[in-house]
Amino acid sequence: HTSVDLTRWIIISPRRANAETTKFLSLLNEVASGMKYTMGAPKIVEIADDRVNTYATELQKVIRLDPKFIMIVLPNANADRYATVKKITCIQNAIPTQVIVQKTMMAKNGNWGGVKSVATKVLIQMNCKLGGAAWTVKIPLSGCMTVGFDVTHDSTDKRKSFGAFVALLDVKRKAKFFSSVSSHMSGEECSNNITVHMQKALQSYRDEYGTLPEKILFYRDGVGDGDV
Repeated sequence: HTSVDLTRWIIISPRRANAETTKFLSLLNEVASGMKYTMGAPKIVEIADDRVNTYATELQKVIRLDPKFIMIVLPNANADRYATVKKITCIQNAIPTQVIVQKTMMAKNGNWGGVKSVATKVLIQMNCKLGGAAWTVKIPLSGCMTVGFDVTHDSTDKRKSFGAFVALLDVKRKAKFFSSVSSHMSGEECSNNITVHMQKALQSYRDEYGTLPEKILFYRDGVGDGDV
């Protein structure tokens, strides 16, 4: 629906995944051409091993190059390695990333069609992370802000929960989003911070369009009768 050109981007890949990374990049180029999506050639950074510290060190180096986007190839779905990558890129430096596991880029029984399908979905995700939109629906309402809110609970510490608030400012005008996150230290499903999130979203809407929305659609998760 809306595309954002992918330029000045970097791929970090371990040496042993070099062949799969090269093939997957060629498939990304192929599907990008089919979707008429502008994707520049990335700088490919090869690392000697797949240790957590190696990824962390290399990320700190490439971030100094001011990339617009970073793709990171991981040998497996190791939680510590993934958490380190996301902490450095998303939390500390606010750089959008796409993490992909090596086996996801490998053809099963020589069937590259399945990997090409993965490449298509990955490219769509990357476009969305850059601020584009994959699709839209026709909504007759004008001046309408659409909001979604949900809570996730920490898998290691049940006392911690986090509320995520996302607002699509006005779907009829363009794909422009506002998002914010807050912590719920007592592990509750409900949030005492929705008013703060909403105020910030409304301010973002006014900054963008010079007025406040006429209508707000608010989507939330279900809760028990006690919470209601």
